[in-house]
Amino acid sequence: MSECGKCGASDAKYSFRMLEVQTLHVRDFTRDNRVQALGLFHDGCVCKRCAVDELDIIIHPRNTLIKKLLPFVGVLIFGILVLIFTWGIARAFTVLGIAGILCGILGIGSIINTINKKRKEYAFMEYDEAERRAAWECMLSVLPKKIGDNDMTYIPIDEKTLKMKNGDLMILYDLLPDIAKKAWNMIHGKE
Repeated sequence: MSECGKCGASDAKYSFRMLEVQTLHVRDFTRDNRVQALGLFHDGCVCKRCAVDELDIIIHPRNTLIKKLLPFVGVLIFGILVLIFTWGIARAFTVLGIAGILCGILGIGSIINTINKKRKEYAFMEYDEAERRAAWECMLSVLPKKIGDNDMTYIPIDEKTLKMKNGDLMILYDLLPDIAKKAWNMIHGKE
């Protein structure tokens, strides 16, 4: 048995093989270009307890919701206070207050919508599948998101991924066409 990537327990139930993709954003005045490269294959494991804890957080997101909403609630309150104290005095600050209120409301709505969508998606899965997906989410939470200037993404190597065509990989994992072909070849052992 392998160690859990999150807690270090030696009884990891879920093991994952994944392909690393590095993305560098090259910003220009006219547009944003991406340069991608495939990294190495990585293996990781997650224990049942960490997977169940992650699933519980996804299905019952109370603490996560509070942490994610706090900045937007602060912006909303700031906007309301600025609007109250500058109403009729300084129009520039009044506009700032209105902008703060709009940003706060839109941010709160976006966070709630995203969390509810994910919760409903997991609620309609079979428990074993939901637990396995939660284990994958748990695995992603411990992997590096950035190395230097490169954004890191990971493609799981499982039955679902092996059935995909390179166009599916390109869309699902936001890959460039050439990188999607190389990833498909690497996943299938042809490169």
